[in-house]
Amino acid sequence: MKRRSFAVGGAAVVLAAGVGSGVAYAADSNGPTPHGTAAGSATTATTVADTQQKNTRQKARLARRAVHGELTVKTKQGYRTVLVQRGTISAVSPTRITLISPDHYQHTYVLDAKTRVRIDKQKSSAGKLIKGAKARIVTGPLLGADTARSVVERTK
Repeated sequence: MKRRSFAVGGAAVVLAAGVGSGVAYAADSNGPTPHGTAAGSATTATTVADTQQKNTRQKARLARRAVHGELTVKTKQGYRTVLVQRGTISAVSPTRITLISPDHYQHTYVLDAKTRVRIDKQKSSAGKLIKGAKARIVTGPLLGADTARSVVERTK
């Protein structure tokens, strides 16, 4: 059974690679070039770069709309969980911060000496965070899911 799933997975990768190269070739409107010329290669490389840049912009737009989520990331120490949340600060103390997202998800995070705090793009401290301000929190993969790695507050 394992061999079959591996073969199906391999076929999917080959199919995806073929589709991807077909898209890059189809996007080259200049058509084929004679052997020995680089015009077709340069156009295809530019088209691939444009496609990658477009994908990066789409991912950035998606990330800006994200409200909260959990990610599993691979580190040198193994797989770790990272939480990301965007919302309004509902409570804050020197050691804890609670955020409520627009969909009413609420979570409390630990603030410690390793937590990086930025307010309006400037380095700051946890003591200057303001209740009611908009913020984004990311937990660190090695710090634990409830310890904030970074808090970014926007007052403007």
